[in-house]
Amino acid sequence: MQELGLRTKILDAYTKLDLNELLLFLRLRLLSTTGSHHDLAIRLVEYDLTKYNDIGRSQVPPPSIPQPPPTPPLTDDTPNILSNLPIDLLTEILDHLGSWELSKAVGVPTSLPCPSEWSTKATSLDYAILSGSLNQVRQASSAPFTKLGANILVAFDMVSILNYLWGIRTLRPVFQSCFGNDLNLLPGIASANNRPRILEWWYNQEDINPKHYSTDSIDVACRNLSLAALEWWDHKSRACMADPALEHLPFPPYYTQKAMEAASSKAHLAVLTFFVTHGWPLQPGRSLDNASSTGHISVLNWWAYESGLELGKDVKYDKNAVYLASCSGKVEVLQWWKEQSEKSKAGGGTGVQMLFDGDSLVGATRYNRPEVLDWWDKSGLPVNYRICDIEEALEDATGGGREVRKWWARKGVNFKAGDSEWMKVRPLN
Repeated sequence: MQELGLRTKILDAYTKLDLNELLLFLRLRLLSTTGSHHDLAIRLVEYDLTKYNDIGRSQVPPPSIPQPPPTPPLTDDTPNILSNLPIDLLTEILDHLGSWELSKAVGVPTSLPCPSEWSTKATSLDYAILSGSLNQVRQASSAPFTKLGANILVAFDMVSILNYLWGIRTLRPVFQSCFGNDLNLLPGIASANNRPRILEWWYNQEDINPKHYSTDSIDVACRNLSLAALEWWDHKSRACMADPALEHLPFPPYYTQKAMEAASSKAHLAVLTFFVTHGWPLQPGRSLDNASSTGHISVLNWWAYESGLELGKDVKYDKNAVYLASCSGKVEVLQWWKEQSEKSKAGGGTGVQMLFDGDSLVGATRYNRPEVLDWWDKSGLPVNYRICDIEEALEDATGGGREVRKWWARKGVNFKAGDSEWMKVRPLN
């Protein structure tokens, strides 16, 4: 409920903006600018909550808004547009986001307290970087910066300041400390923040050769819905493949199963679709488990009907998907698996089989999910249990398991039964 309240407050603040002001905020974040006024406001809310508070994992799925290709970065007249926005409105939005750094970088008053690391660890150069003023950075450049300033450089796309500081040889050890040897950590940080201009700067540094980066660069871009960064990786790696004279980047870039798993967990359909439309091989991993656990039916449907892969053959899954859905209370996911399995048995659908066992009942009991037990009881599916397993789950059930204990009592389960009954395998329905 707390996350829903915050989501509502931020959405209310964004809906007060006119269309041009909404477009400004979208371009600042390199997000799509297509859609209705309400769609644009929701897109900003989802991006900001995911980026600044990581509330995107709320149990209530956010509204699904299509994500067309990202728009180009803002032009140099951005500061003039920003200065015309009401200060009290900006303050309201940024305070709700809870980002002291963003408030300071934008230059608006804030009631947020200064984070302890900024008050105890930040240098004068860190604060100069936070101001976004190259003149202030020049004046403070005799001091080193820390990871606080390094993160600001990337998060707020400060290419000019980054380039200036890179030119100061005495700061190279600081760069290595913050961004790794040969800046090998920088691509991952830039990808996480959806900053293709920072990626381009990194690639163009002639004294960093060869270009090293980790698979986390793509994985984290998928987790954070960094479509502009993914577009950069695709474009640059294709260009390198076409022109041997360019510093080599492989096509497709390095990534792991974590990319698809994270996108599936967060319902980033635009990322999943990106891989297909750009010819990047899908590595599903445990994507169906993640989508089942988080309740994203749209993702399950995408893998079943739009991925071009066959569930069970190309996209592996087992009883864990249904178990996780039972533990997390995702009744709608259980229904999806049941319906897909029924369609397959009838000779249609995608060939999906619903795999499960009594552990799903144990998990639902342990996590105090009476609504899940109700679903299983009414499903007609042949699922079994043992009293000893249920009693063990009740002993450490979430919140004491009062609701599920009552449910089993109504079912007629006698937890004082003898040993022979205790271990007996019983059908639920």
